[in-house]
Amino acid sequence: HVLSLCGPVLAERAAAQRADLRRRHAALCRVAGAASPSWSDFSWAAACVMSRSGDASDEPGDEAPALFPVGDLMNHHATYPNVLGRYEKSSRVAFTFTALRDVPAGEELTVMYGGLDDATLLLHYGMVWRAEE
Repeated sequence: HVLSLCGPVLAERAAAQRADLRRRHAALCRVAGAASPSWSDFSWAAACVMSRSGDASDEPGDEAPALFPVGDLMNHHATYPNVLGRYEKSSRVAFTFTALRDVPAGEELTVMYGGLDDATLLLHYGMVWRAEE
């Protein structure tokens, strides 16, 4: 995991992410014209959405980014989360959070953000996972 945070690997991924955002901003500007947000406002909003979103897909390999108000406040735990977040396509509820065990009052609620490497966690959520000693 640590190697994925070293020099060129992370820098290349960050540059690709920035280039993609630049393309999206340019496309929006072509459509919205004078009403377009500045690059600064657009990149700030994109960072807010990317760092607060999760995956609502119900098929492995699919991607369906979505915002989960309140649920996005739960921190990541890579090995023993105490809450499961799940897309409920058939119920049209969209997304549910279910405790995986009894959670004592005052204990932090945690979910697993997915099987993400540290570089992805850093680029999308501004953090890396370090297992408890």
